[in-house]
Amino acid sequence: MDAFGLVKNGPNPAAAKSLMEFLGTREAHTIAATIIKRRSARRDVAPPGELPVLGDLKLCYASEPRDVVTAKFEALRQKSAR
Repeated sequence: MDAFGLVKNGPNPAAAKSLMEFLGTREAHTIAATIIKRRSARRDVAPPGELPVLGDLKLCYASEPRDVVTAKFEALRQKSAR
């Protein structure tokens, strides 16, 4: 739901556009957050209560070298094993 597109020369572009418009709505993202229990890409949709606060998560960025990300992961894994 965070990324979707229209297939060029698809059989029913009007219906596809309508679906795309719906998938981007707050309503659709709220349904996904409720049923699938996942975070929405939209800022106006609250995450499911079971998920940790996003700001509390330790994030690794794709721009960091692999060995840096691996070291961070291992440190977190060892910490959680205690």
